[in-house]
Amino acid sequence: MSLDNIEQNNLKTFLESVYGSQVNSWLMNDDMFDLTYVLLQKSKRCSDIMDLVPRPMSPGKSAAKYLTKEIKNIILRTLKDRKQHYKSCVATVSWSMKMDFINKANGL
Repeated sequence: MSLDNIEQNNLKTFLESVYGSQVNSWLMNDDMFDLTYVLLQKSKRCSDIMDLVPRPMSPGKSAAKYLTKEIKNIILRTLKDRKQHYKSCVATVSWSMKMDFINKANGL
């Protein structure tokens, strides 16, 4: 499978939002697409886990009411069919994979 010009442009636009202008010198090809897919899969796993994290408790709230509400919200977040990723997950995963992208861009 070879990426057409529109797909290459879309891939470059996404990677620019993650890695900045250094992406302009990267060749957008199938290997870069596959690596981006891995990045998104890892980010999704992170985002799924973030759904299980309780949100901060407001001062003065009853702990029992807070816990009851948070458990319900956690369940609702895990049931929701979400196509979004937490920004912190994308940032963390992209940082950890940066050298992989640079190596692919350099043909390694």
